[in-house]
Amino acid sequence: MVKAMSFTAANCTEAIAVLKYYITNTTAQELYSRICMALANPMLLSSDVENLLSALENIGVITSSAHAAVNDNANRHCLLCHQPYRERDNSLRSCIIPHHVV
Repeated sequence: MVKAMSFTAANCTEAIAVLKYYITNTTAQELYSRICMALANPMLLSSDVENLLSALENIGVITSSAHAAVNDNANRHCLLCHQPYRERDNSLRSCIIPHHVV
């Protein structure tokens, strides 16, 4: 069964309220975990992923810099850990400098 999309004011208002409620009552880590788990689901439809990406782009959450990073094939060198990387593989946890415990 395909759910029909509606863009009436009432549905938009309810959608905003639901999203605000969810964001207010969910930790960033839980949101991250749920999105990663959903994207790893082999049954996920590519059209759903494209719709989500499009919606996030339309509201300004995802910008052109994300597309540029994904398409950038340049090999770079990290000045902190001296490891090679590509921008598309870069994340907040990418650069790990080993610390020696005395």
